Amino acid sequence: MPDSTYVVVKEDLEKALRRFRRKVEKFGIRKAIRQHEYYEKPSERRRRRRRENDRKRRKAERKATKE
Repeated sequence: MPDSTYVVVKEDLEKALRRFRRKVEKFGIRKAIRQHEYYEKPSERRRRRRRENDRKRRKAERKATKE
């Protein structure tokens, strides 16, 4: 994560935590941690990526036909 999150002394802790969570989500750290939680076989990884790409393609097609 290239940015750092600083907490000012008089700042509300919930506000700082919310800002930190947004940064973590933006950089995709939670997704990477979940993916590396268990070993994923290369064939399973290819299958998952293919499903993700198919889902993105279908969504783009739906959006294109809507317009």
